[in-house]
Amino acid sequence: MFVVCLGGGTGEGCIRSFLQKAREVGNKAIILVATIPHSSEGAEKRKNALGLLKALEPMADALYTVDYDDSWYATLTEVYQEANRKIIEFTDSLLGMVLRRCMITFDFNDFRTFLQFPTPSKHIDFFMLAGNLDFLRKEVKDWWKKLPAKYSSTDEVAMAVFSIENADWSDDKETTEDVVHECFLQLPPDAEGKWGIYPDETLPPHQFRLRVFTKCKR
Repeated sequence: MFVVCLGGGTGEGCIRSFLQKAREVGNKAIILVATIPHSSEGAEKRKNALGLLKALEPMADALYTVDYDDSWYATLTEVYQEANRKIIEFTDSLLGMVLRRCMITFDFNDFRTFLQFPTPSKHIDFFMLAGNLDFLRKEVKDWWKKLPAKYSSTDEVAMAVFSIENADWSDDKETTEDVVHECFLQLPPDAEGKWGIYPDETLPPHQFRLRVFTKCKR
């Protein structure tokens, strides 16, 4: 997994070589996480970053982008802090599903299936929810609305991966499975879905964390 801030000379100068080398040595999964400059940083800088991202896409198996223009914060400092949070959450979530073990888990083969699932774009979309059972049940009834605007409905979802965590999986097994089942019910018939359930002792009792990854048909 490579993380790069596009629009700056250092990152842009290295990332192409890093991706090429990763492919040459036979890495089985290459993920590029990239930030896109804010419009206030200059139209030319943003245009160049978007152009490079398009050129880099064939060199990776999947892309996750954080566009500074999507932020609602007023200052660039706040925008950067939000971007850092999103990147940390995404990388921790995606790698954690593969590295952590549980009885119902998402393994490396599932990981590669998701990355290589055929869609027009290699972009991955992601969001996370955390709260008690009542909160999650309410939120997952229309979970697709938390995705980017390109998803007009769940019909736009080509593939989805759901990861749910709680402090004691054995105590809340039926509850966690019910939440995941509700998510699956909203997927269109032609979409593919995978899921995993993981214990997280850092969560308070009967609190849950749901992570959702999707790939779009467009």
